Amino acid sequence: MATATLILPNIFIIVWGLRRAIRNNILRQHHNWVVVIVFLADLILTIYLINIFTPFGLIFWEIAFLVIPLCILIGLICGVRILKAKRGKIPKYKHNFLVASLIFSIAFSIFAFTPTVWNYSLGQHFEQEFQSALGEDYFEQIPEKYRNRLMRSGRYWDMQDLRNFYNRDIEMETIDYGEGKYQILDKYEDPKIEEEDKPAFIFVHGGGSLASEPGGTGKWECVYFASLGFVSFSIEYTPAPIEPFPRAVTDVMQGLVFIKAHHEEYNIENDSIVLYGGSRGGHLVTQVAYVGANNEDWWREQGANYTANQLKVACVVDLYGAVDQIYEYEHNGYLDTRNRIIFEGSYPEQKTIYEKHTVKNYVSQDTPPTLIMHGTLDGMVMVGQSRELVAVLEEENTDYIYLEVPYGQHGFDVVPGTAGNRLAHYFIPRFILAVLYGDGFQ
Repeated sequence: MATATLILPNIFIIVWGLRRAIRNNILRQHHNWVVVIVFLADLILTIYLINIFTPFGLIFWEIAFLVIPLCILIGLICGVRILKAKRGKIPKYKHNFLVASLIFSIAFSIFAFTPTVWNYSLGQHFEQEFQSALGEDYFEQIPEKYRNRLMRSGRYWDMQDLRNFYNRDIEMETIDYGEGKYQILDKYEDPKIEEEDKPAFIFVHGGGSLASEPGGTGKWECVYFASLGFVSFSIEYTPAPIEPFPRAVTDVMQGLVFIKAHHEEYNIENDSIVLYGGSRGGHLVTQVAYVGANNEDWWREQGANYTANQLKVACVVDLYGAVDQIYEYEHNGYLDTRNRIIFEGSYPEQKTIYEKHTVKNYVSQDTPPTLIMHGTLDGMVMVGQSRELVAVLEEENTDYIYLEVPYGQHGFDVVPGTAGNRLAHYFIPRFILAVLYGDGFQ
């Protein structure tokens, strides 16, 4: 409703302004370049707003503050021209158009800052969820060396964390974990943090599993966690057009097993390994971790002939993961078209493989602790998928925390410095470290 209140009047302004421009031939009149500029700026803002609420509106609300300079330009132009109207130099219809445009630019600016304004109240709510699940003193249980590297408590808007994304001291090494072109992983570590048996952070990228170039994915996230004292890894996997699923899943399994087999060489503790992924990566990390705890003959037949101990991880972080393939078939036409490529057919044609890649089917008492974050405005991977997974986690009485971000879109955590990024990177490291070194779930 609030969105329609903001968009529909502006569409009316643009249509009405264009009609008057044609009828009165105002584009040829003196000083009508002002009307043209304002009209085009309004059109850009309207298209931007509409796109936010489509499946392709990735992080558009999160980065809307970058459009505010355009709003300021509109405001200055409109303000100056409106003042001149008092002298009778501007026709009434043009004056009304400028007033409406000024109001719209102010409304858009408020809309653009909404995620930042909500951050504090959301942070307080999420903190209550953490304390309820992990105990009121969960943060004090985290070793001091890690606490000192995290954002300060209660500072959900703190920008000091940006330095961890751009840490130039981090060293990166590319390693083959298999013989395939895409079977590589990138290892990140901060050589200044000289500690034994570090925790391992394993990142699995998204991107729909349809296209990828090997190497270099997840650099920001891996650098960030390496700055906190982890050894970070980014596992690449074979995209579906080359080999359909389950190849991507078994690739990630193979990468995980490879890392654990070389734990001494990489200076990591095998009991402190974390899987982290967003979008299709969120699907892959939960799939690997949950199947690892409940391996079965079907997966062994696909080449995942690993023991539960080989696939065991300490916890999983799933951000807006495409975890329910049947839900996508029933509710999300956009993702369903992609799944037809990933799984070589639709759900009725490939019922077994769709069910085998639906994560909630593997939830059990052995499921590792899971943090799920999902934005309610995600038009690409609908929030209903995470809600259904959470319902099964709750039913099975497993350890999990679910944080639903009201303004979050697909990829709300991706751009360093944005509201969603700061909120996600305040709580995600706290969850991981509390699980690794705290007293666990209450």
